[in-house]
Amino acid sequence: MHTVHRLYSQFQPQEYTLSLTIHESKRLLSGTVTIRGTIPSEQERITLHAKELNIESVTMNGHKARWELDGDELSCTYGEVMQTGEQVI
Repeated sequence: MHTVHRLYSQFQPQEYTLSLTIHESKRLLSGTVTIRGTIPSEQERITLHAKELNIESVTMNGHKARWELDGDELSCTYGEVMQTGEQVI
């Protein structure tokens, strides 16, 4: 069994904004999610839970991010150390 890291130790979400489109005939939802939160200490990457999600792209603080999906975890980085404080994914 794959061990999922604790999100809250890396990133503390404070607000989720969702924009969803319902595809009734396909029984499918598509859309975007914006997560605004705080990083308690400098991080090179943030790991999010992504169980059963099909990820097409990721941005972090307005920058195109590199990302990798490993099981239920989405690991995101954009090449810079993220400073403590508010972040938008």
